Amino acid sequence: VQEKLRDEILEALKIHGDSIPYGDLVELPFLDAVCRETLRLHPPVPGAFRVAREDASVPLMTPVKGIDGREMHSILIPKGTTIFMSILNANRDPALWGPDAHEWKPERWLSPLPQALNEARMPGIYSNLSVLDGI
Repeated sequence: VQEKLRDEILEALKIHGDSIPYGDLVELPFLDAVCRETLRLHPPVPGAFRVAREDASVPLMTPVKGIDGREMHSILIPKGTTIFMSILNANRDPALWGPDAHEWKPERWLSPLPQALNEARMPGIYSNLSVLDGI
């Protein structure tokens, strides 16, 4: 991985000289993949607290059984409820990332992401935005 990343950066330096302009730096696919994969496994924060501004019915990826035994496909979150979204757990969930979810594999970002991940509509670096955008 390190050699592949080094080669990509050295090729860009051959074109641009001592300094790679930001616009060209963010176009380096393997550098982007390394950044995304590193942030996936080691996010800057493990999760985020949010407060529901209105009543919301949140669909579940997979149904769960309630205490009454019935299968639930969504959860009602009343207005004013504080919720915690675990970025760390979502980033390592094999149901989203596949059986190698705990492995650091930058190559996973060089091909289309798993359908389950696209359907999860996860915020942040999974929104098909460059990791380096907005810096």
